[in-house]
Amino acid sequence: MQAVISNGGSSPDEQLLSREAINRVFVQQPSGINRVLMMPVRVDLSYALAGSTNCIGITSGNRCYWRGWGGPLVVNDLDKGITLTCMMNRVQAGVAENETSTAVTAALDSIVGTH
Repeated sequence: MQAVISNGGSSPDEQLLSREAINRVFVQQPSGINRVLMMPVRVDLSYALAGSTNCIGITSGNRCYWRGWGGPLVVNDLDKGITLTCMMNRVQAGVAENETSTAVTAALDSIVGTH
């Protein structure tokens, strides 16, 4: 399903989500200081959005991401049609500023170019 979001709602065989549904991902909901993480966040429908204060380097472009406790990561880059998913084989503490997730995101940007 993540690749469908990154590719405008379509799979190789059919259209699964409308462009309108994909655009709703980027309608910002609450933003500000997250009271659990104690850091600034921009969020939408369960995804975090690119922003200048982003702790893992997703600062611009038509990108959204999800991170979980211990390091799992999903990045949807709609501008480049790329989906990155990463699951840790060794849990690292915390959701924010996880070394491995930050390094994986930086590696993706170095391969495909930043926005």
